[in-house]
Amino acid sequence: MKTLTTKRFRRFLSLVQAGWAGLKNPASQTLTASQNQLFIGGKAYVLRTGGSDKRLANQAELATLLKPLKRQKIDLVFLDRACLDMNFTLPAGPLDEVKSMAATEIQFRSPFEESNSIAFWTARETPSTDWAITASVVLKTSIAWVLDAIEKNGLEVGFAVRKQADGSNLFAHRPPWSSSTTQSAKTGLRAIPSPFRLPLIAFAVLLISLAGVFATQTSERAALSAEAALAQQQMAALAQSVAAQRNARERRDASTQKLALVGELANILPDGTWLERFSIADGRMTITGYGPSAAEVTRLLSTLENLSDIKYGSPVTRDNSQGLERFRIVATLGEASP
Repeated sequence: MKTLTTKRFRRFLSLVQAGWAGLKNPASQTLTASQNQLFIGGKAYVLRTGGSDKRLANQAELATLLKPLKRQKIDLVFLDRACLDMNFTLPAGPLDEVKSMAATEIQFRSPFEESNSIAFWTARETPSTDWAITASVVLKTSIAWVLDAIEKNGLEVGFAVRKQADGSNLFAHRPPWSSSTTQSAKTGLRAIPSPFRLPLIAFAVLLISLAGVFATQTSERAALSAEAALAQQQMAALAQSVAAQRNARERRDASTQKLALVGELANILPDGTWLERFSIADGRMTITGYGPSAAEVTRLLSTLENLSDIKYGSPVTRDNSQGLERFRIVATLGEASP
């Protein structure tokens, strides 16, 4: 009783400091959905406007259909395996701290790098005053072009909605990136916060002006030296840009490989088996989890063509409280040797 009273007191202080609306959003069934909805299901994209559905083939087709909808809102509805879902509980505390802990926990549990994915989530307060978090993570490559088309056509993302297999809403949330587009999807000058843009532009103009004055007062030899130095800097910048693009492609390919492997594991793992940890590093996959039979999990993994050298990373133990075996299995990515 004393512990519960203390939690309630802390919760009261949290509400006084940050306000209830900062974290607890209305239930999904009470949200007002937009009349425009874009359904995202794996590789399928369907735009619903005015009660009619249109299957999209590419970004150009989406842009054409969005033009008549300027200054309207559009909801993003994620279906089937378009997202990776997760549920966890956080202790009661100040709302800002809960938000920070939720974001950290989502990134820790996600198999994708933070730079390659975005997440949206909601929270529900439990009777014990803890927070029950429901979250979904989606690869940025699957929606970046969608968000770009929405922004270029003057629309605004309304809600991110996660649908269950039966078609009902798991939850709906207005994530931070819904006001226009995800900040991490922006590049160049748009990625700079607006309060800093004008000072940076003014500073850049000043530098250009000073460079012009300096150039007019130097000799031909000094001018040639400056041009040579500038060319060298441009070549270095170009090399850095090429390296950054190559790294981005490699990270994208790695994330796509993770997502494909997650789907295969979901299809073959037997009932009653669940994974506690999934990671890929240096061409090796490691999974940790619980199941009725670790041997059966190993046998099923051997049926996947892209896995080889499958073995236990540590001895199998039994959790008598759950009646399950705890296993840690490692495997090499790539086709098995003949």
